[in-house]
Amino acid sequence: MLPTIDVHEVTIDATPEAIWPALLRTVRGAFSGPLPTAYARAIRSRPWQPSRDTLAGFRITESVEPAALTLEGQHLFSVYALSFHIAARPEGGSRLSAESRADFPGPHGALYRLAVISSGFHARSVRRLLATVSRRTSRPVPPARHPQRPAP
Repeated sequence: MLPTIDVHEVTIDATPEAIWPALLRTVRGAFSGPLPTAYARAIRSRPWQPSRDTLAGFRITESVEPAALTLEGQHLFSVYALSFHIAARPEGGSRLSAESRADFPGPHGALYRLAVISSGFHARSVRRLLATVSRRTSRPVPPARHPQRPAP
């Protein structure tokens, strides 16, 4: 098993069933398109080209609706996995977590880790993914209604 890099969590006011499609849409959007594909190809990610079961730089290795999604990949500088877990909370809403695992072999791997992990770039990117899923699924809180007072 790969070493743990970090775990990020967010509470969302929605059921796992409501979060699942937003998670899939957000992940596909983040790891598809010309820029992620070009980057994945440049660092020789396997896989580098998105398809039905892959994203730029990731293979979908686990997909258990609506509870777990695991992406794995490798490139010149790292072997890595990103796992998302959705769990209903007894008090309401759900907890969405993202766990990152990776190994960075050799001196080039160490430099890559410094640039991506130690810089905080990775953590900010994962938190942004979770925030996007949250925005796409949270039920808006209706504004407070105040009874109209009779005119004096």
